[in-house]
Amino acid sequence: MVVASLLSGTGCGGKNKGSGNQLSGAVTLNSAPVSNATVTLIGADGTKSGALTDVGGKYVIENPPKGKATFTVTSLASSGPPSGATEAGAPPSNTASVPAKYANPNNGLSYEVKGGKETFNIELTP
Repeated sequence: MVVASLLSGTGCGGKNKGSGNQLSGAVTLNSAPVSNATVTLIGADGTKSGALTDVGGKYVIENPPKGKATFTVTSLASSGPPSGATEAGAPPSNTASVPAKYANPNNGLSYEVKGGKETFNIELTP
């Protein structure tokens, strides 16, 4: 079983990070779960945090920066583990390939992080 692994943020622990905040959801492509994908949240100040999806396509990002955020989603198989991520093993052969357009932060995926426990499901299209 693959467990969602947290990425270390690349920015400083700024004032917008709050203890106990959590953003979770599921990544799907054509309504099917996308496993072993990297979900990266990019805060308005450029702070990054993220997670790897599990076999059900679910991710959990602890203490995301509050405010408007954009997201990138990439296939672990094509991009390798992101900086600071721990890899639970090689992706299985049935790992869906995420369309390349989602590697760009201007892909249309955005969410307003308010704090607390929140859910943002990400439906990808080919």
